[in-house]
Amino acid sequence: MTDEEDTDWDAPAREALERSLKLGDEAPDGRAREAVELCAEFHNLYLGTEAPLVVPPVGEGLYDGGLIHTGVDLTEGLGLVVSTGMHSGQALCFQETLAGPPAAVESGWEEVTEVSLRVDNGPLLWGNGGAETGEEPIDTLGPGWYRVRMHAVNRELMAGDVCDLPVERYFAQAWRENGPRDGLVFREIAVSEYRRPVLVNDDAPRVLAVDPQWVEPPLWRAPFLDLG
Repeated sequence: MTDEEDTDWDAPAREALERSLKLGDEAPDGRAREAVELCAEFHNLYLGTEAPLVVPPVGEGLYDGGLIHTGVDLTEGLGLVVSTGMHSGQALCFQETLAGPPAAVESGWEEVTEVSLRVDNGPLLWGNGGAETGEEPIDTLGPGWYRVRMHAVNRELMAGDVCDLPVERYFAQAWRENGPRDGLVFREIAVSEYRRPVLVNDDAPRVLAVDPQWVEPPLWRAPFLDLG
């Protein structure tokens, strides 16, 4: 989508889009949130490409609903991959680190998936897999297990295309937990050229069971380099 592009939407669709472009700006209690604008490439944004991560595998690594998956090796170490609808273009990425799980799933977001991940060495930053990263880490409570609730909106608007405006928005909420648990899908929507109804399961999210054969790997430590 570009400034010059004339999109033929009816009034309700345009109003819904305008509302969606304010998501993430403020917390429910009125606190302002900061965002980093990143250029997604090949349908991907990332959390933690510079931070060795452990993410319990679910099936083949793709968290059903399609919003997130766990890197090339589908297990750990290569960051949490956030799948954009557009092939490439600008996205706004918000974040928030909490003392515990939020009281409710925030309204307005079309897709919400929750996953456990272990940060052995930070910082855990938003990034695009290249030179662009956020400045504020998400793992502000130190190394260990975190629960990350990933939100998205407008992934289907420019599916497969290039988008010069930050229409797609993403929001990562994180808090510390004692260990991993199954993934959860609260909301999901098919990404296509046609808008689809949002499937909402806030009170009874769909459970994505961690592979029962998975064994948590030992803590990763940076190798000692003797420069003398």
